[in-house]
Amino acid sequence: MPKLLLTPASISYLAQLILAFSMTGYLALRLASRKAGEPHLIHLTISLFCITMFSGLLFLDGALLPTPRLVAVYLENTFLGLVLAFFIQFAYHFPNRFPQRKWEARFAFALSMVYV
Repeated sequence: MPKLLLTPASISYLAQLILAFSMTGYLALRLASRKAGEPHLIHLTISLFCITMFSGLLFLDGALLPTPRLVAVYLENTFLGLVLAFFIQFAYHFPNRFPQRKWEARFAFALSMVYV
């Protein structure tokens, strides 16, 4: 098990992780209580989950020694790209889906996934 060094930066990232986890848990419970999930709520929940994972990676980046830290550093950009992709989809689907913007939303999603 790698050794964790609790620096002031890693403690602040841990606080962010706890807050992001609680927001993601709330949205996941709200999504689970509905029979048919609304698309904007699904996209918001997924993007907050990716933010939670990103906060966890930032915590590991600040708390691990330099060699095991590399795994967290490499994964950070992937989760940032996923946050970008699902926040864009959230913007396209909130408050309602617009049928005239369907292909534009798909193109934006495909372009942001290429970035990932």
